[in-house]
Amino acid sequence: MSRLQVMARGAQTDVGALVRRAIDRDLKRQSKAAEDAGPVVSLAELQEDIETAQTWADLRTRLAARGVVLRRRGGGLALVRQADGTTICDSSDLGTSVSGLMRRFGAPKAPPIHGYLDALSAVAPNKG
Repeated sequence: MSRLQVMARGAQTDVGALVRRAIDRDLKRQSKAAEDAGPVVSLAELQEDIETAQTWADLRTRLAARGVVLRRRGGGLALVRQADGTTICDSSDLGTSVSGLMRRFGAPKAPPIHGYLDALSAVAPNKG
């Protein structure tokens, strides 16, 4: 007798029903985890936000509306889910860089992007 058969007999059911219940529990658990993580954000939406933003503040506002923040990561920036700190992607994955954003927007005004761009503020004049 297999382990599944023993478990099914102990639960007074058949193997098929036991497996269906296990799958149902797992799907509910995955669904709950997905709800807790927040909405799914597409890279295309993030790229559009970056391309259309006019200032650092505008970019932060656009990203925040999607539950995303910019964080300094290595020599660049990462887009991170606000709810749980999970990295979605690096800005370079979306075709942009810190230096490219600073050319467009100038050095970020205080508070800089979560405090990580202080050292870069001397590189370009403030534009917003």
